[in-house]
Order: sequence, then structure tokens, then C-alpha cells
Amino acid sequence: MKPSRLFIHGLAKSGTSFLRNILHAHPDIVLAMERLNVLWREFKLSSSCGDLELFGDIYKNFVDRQTRSCPGRRYIGDKICFGHSPYIDVWESLYLESSKIIVICRDPRDRLISMRYHFCNRDDSTKSEDWFYPCPYCDPAELRWWNDWMPKVQKNHAWIVYYEELFNRPHETTRKILDYLEIQASPELIQNMVAHARSPRKISYEMNPFRKGSPGEWKKKLLPDDGLTFGRQMGSVLFDHGWENKEGWEYTSLETLRYQYYLRRLFLKFPVLQSREFWQWLKDHRDKEPWIEKWFQKTQDYHDPLMERKYYALRSWPVPKWIQRSAAAFLDKTGPVIS
Repeated sequence: MKPSRLFIHGLAKSGTSFLRNILHAHPDIVLAMERLNVLWREFKLSSSCGDLELFGDIYKNFVDRQTRSCPGRRYIGDKICFGHSPYIDVWESLYLESSKIIVICRDPRDRLISMRYHFCNRDDSTKSEDWFYPCPYCDPAELRWWNDWMPKVQKNHAWIVYYEELFNRPHETTRKILDYLEIQASPELIQNMVAHARSPRKISYEMNPFRKGSPGEWKKKLLPDDGLTFGRQMGSVLFDHGWENKEGWEYTSLETLRYQYYLRRLFLKFPVLQSREFWQWLKDHRDKEPWIEKWFQKTQDYHDPLMERKYYALRSWPVPKWIQRSAAAFLDKTGPVIS
């Protein structure tokens, strides 16, 4: 029986690799890792970069070869990182209406934090303060994703997966996806599929960082000015998809100062901790109060040594993460580099 087409779609840092690794571990499913994205990067460097029909033929040939090389599988396909580029239009014309599609969505605020960790620890060229502060990263691809692409794939009966559900209830969510694909799997197989995807020994440096990616991390890292800017761009998305249900969420990170708020009796001056008035006071007194400057530095610090290539080997150590990071910090001071 000829395999059916299956594609995973999602914005970068939305959990697409995690979901792909889970499904790829099923014996009836074969999913490439962003082959469309890789072929497009190579194609842009060629002399025929303007011929989208030719690119479509190149990708279609890859999918056809993949189909022939995987006899007996129920599904073959690709994990695609959505972008604001013509390759998405090429894929749409070839496979949108004839394939099974799984779309994964993540709270845009957590995706923003994950992007900052990713770029701050991977590429020196993007460590510009102007790029990260105060304006958050919200590229045209994200706007196109929510305004254009999501309605389009929903119209074609795509299965929508929320990263938060996959993270908190991976086995239950995986079962629902397999039911959508009409594939049988025992509880033991599903458990092994999830364990496979979570193992740092199974994941390459390029595919996934070491960070756990817990939902809600933005609450400690997103400064109010970032939140206000981001809210103007993506506020409706947060409420429409259930990631937010209250106004004033932009000041959530100030909750990490509650101890100082009571210790210094600031409640006598500011009745509400998470408020515009308290945030303005913090900015005005940043240069005058060392504890405020320390908080700003900690909140804006996205460095994680275990995300650097030279310390990648430490990520598979069966020891607590804080010990691994301490070892990486020690090696930075003493000089040896792990190859």
C-alpha cells in the first residue's frame, strides 16, 4: 500500500522538533527533518533561485524518493518550519489539499523567550541590544502564520496541537494524534515514543537545545515594555487561543520582585505590584538602586553555556542541570574545551 503524506507545520521554537521526534519513533511513520527548509536554503544559492516551479519539482522528487524508500509505512512526510518565504507557497500548491497536516502552536510569548535563548547562545551576530531590547522579535512570518496560514490549514481539516498540552500531557496528546491518523499504538509504544523524543542522546545540536521549554517561562523573562510592544502586535492571538484571559499581563514579570516589594515596604507607595506606576519607578531608579539593576540584568540574561556547541556533550550527563552548568562555567574559567 502506498504511504499517505503527512506534514508537521509550526513556527520556529514552537515544539515542532519535539512533536516530529515523537511521531517519527512510531514504526509506521517516517518524517524528514525540515527537508523543505534545507532544500530552499540550497536553492536560493543556485542560479535558478527565481524559478519556483523548478523548486517545486525538486521537493516533489524528494518526497517521491522518500515514498519509494519506505515501503510498508503508513505515512511519510516532513517537518516544516514555517517562514515568510515562497517555499511555503510552493508546498501549498503541491500538498495542502492532498495530505494529512498536523499544526503545532505555542504561546507566542514563550516562543519569543525561546528565540532569544536560541539566538543569544548560537549566533554572535544577533547579540545586539537593539535587536532584543526593548523591541521583541515578531517577524512577518508570525503575523502571516496567525492571519493567513492558520485559517487556511484549519479549512483543510488540519489537526491542531498546542505545545502546552503536548508538554504537560505528552502521552495523552500523542494518543489523540495517532487516533487522528488512524494508527494503532499500545501504551508501552507511546511511552517509548515520548521517551525517545525527550532523550538528549537522541537529539542533535542543530535540532533542539537543552532547555526544558516549560510553558509560562515568559512570566519571569518578559519585561513590561517588551510585553506592551508585543501585546500591540499579538494581543488578540493570546486571548483568542486561550493563552491569556486577563488584562495587565504585560506586568507579570514584576511578580518576581514581591520579596523586595515587601522587604522595602514599597507597598506603602505602590498599592499594586504589577502596575505601570511601579514599573516606571523601577526604570527611573535603576541607576540609583543596586538591587534594581541586579534584577534587570538577571531578567535580561539569556546566556546558557549548555547551549553552546563546545559544551554540548555535557547535556547527556545523568546529573542535575545546575551541576552541568557549574561544570561548564568552571571549564570556561580554566580553559579546556570539550570536543
